[in-house]
Amino acid sequence: MSMTRTFHEAKAALASGTTTVVEMTRAALREARTLADLNIFLELFEETALAKAAEVDAKIAAGTAGPLAGAIISIKDNLCYTGHHVSASSHMLEGYVSPYSGTVVERILVADAVILGAPIVTSSPWAAATRTARSARWATPQTRPWCPEEAAAARRPRWLPESPHRAGQRYGRLHPPVSLFCGVTGFKPTYGRVSRYGSIAFASSFDQIGPFARMTHGH
Repeated sequence: MSMTRTFHEAKAALASGTTTVVEMTRAALREARTLADLNIFLELFEETALAKAAEVDAKIAAGTAGPLAGAIISIKDNLCYTGHHVSASSHMLEGYVSPYSGTVVERILVADAVILGAPIVTSSPWAAATRTARSARWATPQTRPWCPEEAAAARRPRWLPESPHRAGQRYGRLHPPVSLFCGVTGFKPTYGRVSRYGSIAFASSFDQIGPFARMTHGH
């Protein structure tokens, strides 16, 4: 199948019956592997992503799918997801498996989005810096165009329309990448509007969670 650029295109393709969420998820996984040289993903959640995709397809057929059915989403490696590794890309937490899911992750899944994997973040201090060029686990290469070393690099391909992402106002984890480097749109919610539960903390007064998404028009 051809890749959908936006969530709206994905919804239209599903409604027309030209694709399924499983097919979209498999295509996204293939595309992620073709871009492995960019070191965007610390881990792909293939098994659970495909299982969730099959569940969403069944709900679509039954007319009970949630509002995010058809969205293929990544969550940064500082958001807890039950049974999955989370480390803030730090050696200190390497190998840690979360026993619970954060509030944002739970709501994403309830709304029937598929979580494809976890993009890398800067490991020091706890995903606070704006670039992943010096992550402890590995680095995204410092190349152009669209600055893949920025936190929004996973939005550069056309197959990931949305990506919840923890952001700190002081360190600009949403503002610089989405406004300058990666051809994407981001939304930074009012402090306290979105629960931080399940986000590996840097500082409670800085930590916030917000989405990245590809622009409908433009890049």
